Amino acid sequence: MTSQSVPPIVLNPGDLDPTFGENGVVELLPGTATIRAMVEDKLGGIVYALWVQHEIWLSRVFGDGRPDLGFGQGGVTKWSFVPGLVSAPTQLILQGDGKILLIGAVRSHAVIGPSQIALTRFHSNGSPDLIFGNKILPFPSVGKITTDFPRGCLHNDGRILVAASYSLRDNQNQTIYEEIILHQLQANGDTDLTFGGGRGFIEVRFNGHNSTFESVAVTKEGKILIAGTSDRLIGSSTNKKQAVSRLLSSGATDRTFGVYGCWEAEGVNQSGAMTLHGDNIVVVGFEITGPFKACISQLTADGVYDPEFNGGKRLLIDIPADQPGWFVWCHYVALQGDGKIVAAGYAGDVTQSFLLRVHTNGEVDSGFADEGVRMLEPSSLWGGLLVQKQNQRIVVGLDSANYGEAKLVGVVS
Repeated sequence: MTSQSVPPIVLNPGDLDPTFGENGVVELLPGTATIRAMVEDKLGGIVYALWVQHEIWLSRVFGDGRPDLGFGQGGVTKWSFVPGLVSAPTQLILQGDGKILLIGAVRSHAVIGPSQIALTRFHSNGSPDLIFGNKILPFPSVGKITTDFPRGCLHNDGRILVAASYSLRDNQNQTIYEEIILHQLQANGDTDLTFGGGRGFIEVRFNGHNSTFESVAVTKEGKILIAGTSDRLIGSSTNKKQAVSRLLSSGATDRTFGVYGCWEAEGVNQSGAMTLHGDNIVVVGFEITGPFKACISQLTADGVYDPEFNGGKRLLIDIPADQPGWFVWCHYVALQGDGKIVAAGYAGDVTQSFLLRVHTNGEVDSGFADEGVRMLEPSSLWGGLLVQKQNQRIVVGLDSANYGEAKLVGVVS
């Protein structure tokens, strides 16, 4: 009797990667956890942050999704910025020395009320960096305010940029104005008084309009890019637009960028994250009038549409959710080693997470999943997107439609 060889499994771009976790999925802490941030560390593992009953739980998996029980205490580090108050994680950033910066927020209530920007730092093994400690930044304004969760980035020398948007409201809870506050900190977390005219922070409003924040980055020249959404009132209606502004190292607007320091998209849309692609700038987001669509723009270093990307226009992408065109939220972006652009978000009436991939010239990659778009299970995607350096596996952190079921999902690139 002759034995027959088993044909190898053929995996296509966009398939769940069976070498990651269990058939492409790593189930995280069951119960009431939501995943809010993740980052690949220097050894190829993934450190992720869960929001668990008003606390932050930090854990790590190896590159293939196996839990690292040597991280923290038995595989987890539990953290609060202020005991007794709500602590929420929003971003993890890997430093050049392997330490992990946690950006988050602290507030008195899980849902309502303003929050303060908070930061802390951990060693690569999950132990807290007690020298850095907790840094709690002051409220951006006096009076009745609402605030959004912060995000940030690092300068090459380790200085920290962190920003959030907030709105000031009157006694009838109507918005007086909405703007972004951007802080610059020294590498040790102290306020950098060389920034913002000695204050250590600046206010940002795209072209003088109400503005909300999404992403911040630093160019090779040390200039600061800040991305978000501008909102100009037209009668009683709003007119939202993706926007990017460039700042000098002092915090002053760089008027040589875009139009007097700012790029704004045409149409009515909201911004997601931004990343640097060489000297170019990639911005993702979504259209919010007519059929909802994901959108990707690539700008030159000067803040104009890159003519080599989609003919110098924004790329609009249909997402095949349960009700196509009804709702699309495209927030995350990452680059593969070959320069292809991966974006992620969720869409539909019953929200379903998705991935999409685009060639460097702005063409949707039809060889990825179903004509360039991979629909995942019913879920929302708040935990981030990354492309692992060694094997180029795409990983997202999502929360299942069954509340409290947080997951890492690995997809073949």
